[in-house]
Amino acid sequence: MPPAPPPNAYLAQLSPDAANQLVDLGIDIAVPTYLPPTMVLASYGAGEASEGPGGGPFYWLVYRDGQDRCFAIEYTSGGIGGISLENQESLELPLFGEGYSLYHGQFPNGAEENLSQPDLFTDWLAGTDGFYRLAGAGLINAQNYDQGDCSNITVDEAIAVAESLIYLPTDIRTLDLVAPATPSPESQLPE
Repeated sequence: MPPAPPPNAYLAQLSPDAANQLVDLGIDIAVPTYLPPTMVLASYGAGEASEGPGGGPFYWLVYRDGQDRCFAIEYTSGGIGGISLENQESLELPLFGEGYSLYHGQFPNGAEENLSQPDLFTDWLAGTDGFYRLAGAGLINAQNYDQGDCSNITVDEAIAVAESLIYLPTDIRTLDLVAPATPSPESQLPE
């Protein structure tokens, strides 16, 4: 049996097992097609939240490099709120349309939610099944994503990642779950 392909050979570095877990949620899965150099998928999670605001499917993908720079792609089916930081950059998102931004810096006006370090994140991006966003180091460090001590990627890198989001093709499955192709009688060569 040949060796498995390297992790960077997969779209958004999702192994077949990770891709199957996400596809099994039954929702559109937004993934980045651009990753800053040396970024790898460091951790991910998927599941169903309990009922109420934010109930329903969720997932997160955390990417990290050797310098402990991190970002996450997050999804929730609801229960979102709008927050902003002191700086705002417009995004061009073919997948989600116009009117979205990337925020970076500190919370304005000394808000109670002051972060220990500047952060960055996008608006929640409305998809057909729920809401997606890119989240920076401050939000990652505050979550239970099996990551800590992250620092942010650059604003330009965050914009490039957010603008590269696509939906994971639904035909991505592991080879052991897909029946081998059987040639049709018409496609066989005569003997």
